[in-house]
Amino acid sequence: MAAKPAIERPFLVVRRKAATCLLLLTFFCAFLAATTSHAQMLAPSAPEAPTAEEQAAALEQSTPEERAELLSRLSDAQVRSLLLDYLALRQQQAADASSFAIDNFDRNVQRFRQGIEAQLAEAYILPTLPGFLYDKLSEGRGPYHPLIVLAALLAIGLIAKAS
Repeated sequence: MAAKPAIERPFLVVRRKAATCLLLLTFFCAFLAATTSHAQMLAPSAPEAPTAEEQAAALEQSTPEERAELLSRLSDAQVRSLLLDYLALRQQQAADASSFAIDNFDRNVQRFRQGIEAQLAEAYILPTLPGFLYDKLSEGRGPYHPLIVLAALLAIGLIAKAS
């Protein structure tokens, strides 16, 4: 008698193939990261000149003496350009601050609307609520039990209000 070949389950085959693909993908990503970081280390890096926005930000953080020294070394055109960039930076900061407040307000309004919509979606239950409460309160008791409970609650409320 010949031995029957083992039948592999399809799930195990898929699992093995997925594990192999994941392993190959991991090796590829590691190789790619190693080669790109090595290439970046070998590439000559030239010092970049600071942009006008960076100069404006540095100007804002400097002391008055440093500002005077910087402005004395610059030409009139450079000072004008620096001033315009500084004003643009300040305007952008003000716009970002106001847009943050507007976005925050908008998020709060949206959250409020969603809460109201969820509550209104459940409003169809309200007409059935008195019948449901009556059924639960009178379940296995006499027909006047809900009235007795209501009278007791009113009495407790009046006593609490009087004291």
